[in-house]
Amino acid sequence: MPEAVPPPRRVPPPLPEIAACPHPAERYAALRARPAHRHPDGWVVARPEDVTAALNSPALRVPPTAVSTGAAGALQARMARFSDGAAHTRRRALVEELLPNPDELRRAAEEQTGPLLDGRRAPFDVMPLARTVPVAVLATALGVAPIDRDRTVTLVGRLCDALAPTLAPPPTPDDPDAVADELTTLLTPVGAGDFERVAAVAGILFQARDATAALIGSALLAATPADGTAPTGIGRLVERTLREEPPVQCTRRHAADPVALGGVGVPPGATVWVLLAAAETGPPAPPATFGAGPHACPGATQARAVAGGFLSATLARGLRPVPGQRMGYEPRPNLRLPTRLLMERR
Repeated sequence: MPEAVPPPRRVPPPLPEIAACPHPAERYAALRARPAHRHPDGWVVARPEDVTAALNSPALRVPPTAVSTGAAGALQARMARFSDGAAHTRRRALVEELLPNPDELRRAAEEQTGPLLDGRRAPFDVMPLARTVPVAVLATALGVAPIDRDRTVTLVGRLCDALAPTLAPPPTPDDPDAVADELTTLLTPVGAGDFERVAAVAGILFQARDATAALIGSALLAATPADGTAPTGIGRLVERTLREEPPVQCTRRHAADPVALGGVGVPPGATVWVLLAAAETGPPAPPATFGAGPHACPGATQARAVAGGFLSATLARGLRPVPGQRMGYEPRPNLRLPTRLLMERR
C-alpha cells in the first residue's frame, strides 16, 4: 500500500498582504487573540486594548515619509498625518479648521455622482468614480477654483500612486516632485500663499482619495435591499461597512523609544504594525478603522458624508454589483481597496 502523502502546508501570506487577501477577517481573528509579538515584517499589535495603547503611546511615532527631499518630501512632511509632537498638534488643528460641513459634502457628493452615472447601461467599473468624486467634492468645498478642479483631482491621484504605501509600485511611476510642484501651485491660492495651509489642503485630499474609495467599494458590495436608499438606510450601510469590512485595515508605527504593550516590551527602532481591523469591538466604541489617540482620523464625519452621498446616488439609480464577479484588491499593506467593481442596473 503506498504511503499517504500529506497535503501541502498552507503558508500564510506576509503580514502586509492581509488587507488584499480573500478573507482577512479570519487572519485578524487569530491575531487578535495574541499579545504583541515579533513577526518577520515587524512587531504585531492586534488585541483591542494593545491597539489603543499603541495609538496613544508617545514612544511610537509615524514612520518617515516615502521621500525625504524635493517638492514631494516637503509637501508630505508638512501634512498632519506625517507629523508628530507640536508640529502635528498645530497642523491637525489647521486641518480641523479647514474641514468642510459634512451635510454640504453629502449633498455635493450625491449631486456630482448622479450625472456621472446616468445613461450607463452595460456593466461598468465604478471604482474610477469612487476614487475621483470624493476628491472633486472636497476640492470644491475647500475652495479650489472650478477651472482647476479636474486637474487637482488628477494630480492628487498621481501623488497618491507615487507616495502611498503599496506592495507593487506602479509600472510607470510619476515623478513625485513634478506632481507635487504642480499641485502646490494649484493649491497656493486656496492656502492664501501659506505653505502650511497648502499642505493641509493637500493632506485632506491625499488622505481622502483611496480610503474613501475603499469605503465606497466595500459598502456597495455589502448593500442589501433592506438598506434602501433613504439617508437612514445609507447611514446604517456605511456604519456596518466601517465595522465589518473596514477600509483602513492597519497602520504602521516606528518605536522611537522602548515601549511596553500589554506587558510585552517592544525595543526601540522596531517597526510596529497596529492592526486596526482586529481591534473592532462594535458600538458604542467608534469604528476602529478611524484610529485613536493623537492621530485619529480628523475627517471621519466628512468621510461618512462623502461616501453616503455617493452611495445614495448609485443605489437610487438601481445600480448593483454584477453577481458572481471575482473580486481582487490592490496590493496595499493598509487599505482594503477593490481593484475594480462591476455594476449593472436591475
